[in-house]
Amino acid sequence: PESHRRMTTRLVVTGTPDALWLAARAALRRKGSQALVLPDVSLEQHGLRVDVDRLAAYSAVCGFRLGSGLPVTYPFVLAFPLHVALMARDDFPFPILGTVHLVNRTTWIRPVLVDEPLSLHVRAEGLRAHRKGQVLDLVTDLHVDGARVWHSTSTYLVRGGGDPNAPAIDPPPVAALEPGPVRWRIDADTGRRYAAVSGDRNPIHLSALSARPFGFRQAIAHGMWSYARVMAHTAARMPSAGTSTVWFRAPISLPSTVQLATNRSGGQVALLGTDGRTVHLVTSTDPLDDGH
Repeated sequence: PESHRRMTTRLVVTGTPDALWLAARAALRRKGSQALVLPDVSLEQHGLRVDVDRLAAYSAVCGFRLGSGLPVTYPFVLAFPLHVALMARDDFPFPILGTVHLVNRTTWIRPVLVDEPLSLHVRAEGLRAHRKGQVLDLVTDLHVDGARVWHSTSTYLVRGGGDPNAPAIDPPPVAALEPGPVRWRIDADTGRRYAAVSGDRNPIHLSALSARPFGFRQAIAHGMWSYARVMAHTAARMPSAGTSTVWFRAPISLPSTVQLATNRSGGQVALLGTDGRTVHLVTSTDPLDDGH
């Protein structure tokens, strides 16, 4: 019955959680014995103000031009400490390290201005089977004066077990995309530079030495950096209200060279290896319809 449904617990976070300390604490704690149930909590921050210097550093690393509005990917950086705080909770059933970011879907209702006071809400939901394990969604809402202006769903894979009959989470086909002249040389220190502005200091991104224990011969670029880099490149034709989805595929080793492929409208973009066959990510961006 409706009256027996649990009410989501709202927890207001003051200050900024230390994502590095929380991740290290969570990594040292064993998980797996408790029931696989996501905590029914919403972590919230209110009256949040954008640090303009940090925003400028982020924009420089990702290729955005500074303006009166936030890059559409920047609220993810603001929410990252809350994501880590949620996943570091004792009642969160999975470890932080080892989760794989598969898909990110972002919707913006309007441009978010740099000087607006912001409220963030983060929750976990949608635990379901995947062919390689289980997936879950971290859902982030950004509000200004009580109205939602930005929304994101980050889908993560937790490896282990899996259901071969579970639906696939695949990007649209890239065969119709045409590689163009745009190529980027991604420097070896890109992971460290993005970590400094995003707070995401996962060791797989920092150096070959720290990435090797996790099965990588070289450090790999942050997925959200590569997505932001593509969004910065296409910012001139970005709708003022829209939805963008990115599917993360093959990791980008650091250093590396990549190339862009687009469809005729420019609404779909893929980041490819120089061989033209390796697909690192696929993005699709559309104007927001009236029904959101």
